[in-house]
This record gives sequence, C-alpha cells and structure tokens, in this order.
Amino acid sequence: MFDVGEAVVYPGYGAGEVQEITTLSTLGPPKRYYLIRMLDGSDTEVWVPVKQAEEKGVRRPMDESRLAEIWERLDAEAEELPSDHNKRYAIIRERLDDGAATEVAEAVRDLWHKDSHVRKLTSEGKRLYDAALSMLSGEVAVMLGTDHETAAARIAERLRD
Repeated sequence: MFDVGEAVVYPGYGAGEVQEITTLSTLGPPKRYYLIRMLDGSDTEVWVPVKQAEEKGVRRPMDESRLAEIWERLDAEAEELPSDHNKRYAIIRERLDDGAATEVAEAVRDLWHKDSHVRKLTSEGKRLYDAALSMLSGEVAVMLGTDHETAAARIAERLRD
C-alpha cells in the first residue's frame, strides 16, 4: 500500500505522487482509490483502485542506486526497429505499457536513434517518443530528487554523447 505524498510510477503514465486515498461509490459497493497526480507538469490525475494498484503495475520508483541501469540502456547500441511502422510502434507501446524504467529507456534510445540517424519520426513516432521521454524523465527526476526538466536534460545529454 502507498501513502499520501509518496512517489509512484504508473505504467503508461509515468511518475506521479499519491495526493489522497479516498472511498468512492461508483456503480456498486464503495471502493478505496488512490488519486495520483502525474509529475510531468500536465496536471493529469488518475484514480486507481487500491486493490488493483499492484495488478495495474503501480510501483515505487527505482532507487537512485539503480540509475546506472538506465544510463547503460541509454548508452547501449540502439536496436534496429522494424521498418513497418505498425510493428515498430507495437514494440514501443509494449515497452511503455511494461512500465519498467529500463524498458522505457530502451524505447527512448531507439526512437531517438531512428529520428537522429535513420529517418525523421512520423507524427505517431514523435508522440510515442515524447510520451516515453516524459515517463523516463519523471522517474529519473524522482530518483535524483530534481525536477522533470532537469532530468530530461540529463537524458538528452546521454543520448547525444
């Protein structure tokens, strides 16, 4: 169980903070929910049933001691993504839905490489890249105790090096 004020990561959304835990009645018996405000500056809030949080993949952010794993994934050779955009984006969506910071880092790396070294991303590719970068930046920000923009700048530095 998470506490109010605790940072969490919600797969497909990124890092957020538990704002409150409340009981709501919607189409059935009352249930307890987490209200999570995402830390990406978008003011996005999501309600997650407390009993389903684990099955939905809500987790604590990686510890700062594991930041090297993210940097290793960003520094590694980019994977060749399929030329078929439907297959390519299915792979990327799967990584983002997984929610593991290392998987998201690989998505960021591979899309950045494609955009910078192969061919510019399509509008869908750019949308997925922005979502992946936002998710990764949020978790790195929590790990480093910094803001989203600073974390995004650190990630961009790694990609350019």
